[in-house]
Amino acid sequence: VSDDDQLPHLEVYDCKFHGSSSRGVLAHANAIIERNMFVDLGWAGVACMVDPDWLEGPLVANIAIRHNRFAGCGRFFRLSILVSTTVRAGGAERSNPGPPLNHNITIEDNQFEDPLGTVISVATTENLKIVHNIFASSRAPSDSLFPAVPIYLVNVKDTTVLGNSSNCPGTIVAANVDRSSFIAKDNVGLALRY
Repeated sequence: VSDDDQLPHLEVYDCKFHGSSSRGVLAHANAIIERNMFVDLGWAGVACMVDPDWLEGPLVANIAIRHNRFAGCGRFFRLSILVSTTVRAGGAERSNPGPPLNHNITIEDNQFEDPLGTVISVATTENLKIVHNIFASSRAPSDSLFPAVPIYLVNVKDTTVLGNSSNCPGTIVAANVDRSSFIAKDNVGLALRY
């Protein structure tokens, strides 16, 4: 068990992450990631998770990702933003299918250009807000071996997906979500699929 008040704060402003084969930023708690550029990265521009080599650490909490530009992220892992929890079960890693463990994640006013595969993937999270993001692709969906899925949600609760837009038809995939606390409206070019 961890105390969020005892964790350090991370603030990343006005930086450019370009051409790395890895991720741009790894954050797990009390983070603001704002006005940055994530371009041509091999992995996710922002990975919100406990480092895979330190699985007993604190869970993902209190993170704001806003006003950033993501272009061509995920050459190898096909993601721009990942919010995830992995736990060890019998010595093997697996995604946690239990109740949401992460909390207070906001992804807002970001621009995603020519995404490679899934753009935003969030799992096991409550109090999630994905609002006013723009998904823009210069390629037709059939031009990509990995078609873009703008938003992929698994096991989320108290979630708002509002005012996002895509110039290419896309899907918000919501699997194992608490529909009584799930709001998805005013999203342009994005169909909702449970």
